[in-house]
Amino acid sequence: MNETTKKFTRIYDTSVILHSLDIMFEGYITKGVLNEVKDEILREVVRGSLRNGKLKILEVSEDSKRKIAKINNDFANNLSQTDIEILAAAYEHNLNLMTSDFAIQNIAKILNIPYEGIVESVNEKINKFIYICPACEKIYKQYKKICDACGTEIIKKEA
Repeated sequence: MNETTKKFTRIYDTSVILHSLDIMFEGYITKGVLNEVKDEILREVVRGSLRNGKLKILEVSEDSKRKIAKINNDFANNLSQTDIEILAAAYEHNLNLMTSDFAIQNIAKILNIPYEGIVESVNEKINKFIYICPACEKIYKQYKKICDACGTEIIKKEA
């Protein structure tokens, strides 16, 4: 199989690229992951891997992103757009997700997306979270920094 037809089986989260000692990956990333790599030396390593075909940027459908965003909201995980993008890519293209982020692993587990943790251990259970005001105990399903009712900073708590 030549480089132009090679199909990879893994997609990488930014945390893996930032923290892995082995930066000679073979697989996919998304544009969001590339944009999150701020260190210029590491960014050049990633660009070199893109040029030589070891890494490829994968596009994701809006439908897949919407599905992941809905599940994210249902479980109050507060994922970033890049997190949603890589989950959508793994879901849409049947890829193994390489991530050390427990919030991403949580949604992957819900969707039966295979994942591996690189830096830390792997999250084994599905967690659902709520956001609660510690002062007045008002509960929010989605992230909010300050409570509408009393002005206290909101905290995240497992439901």
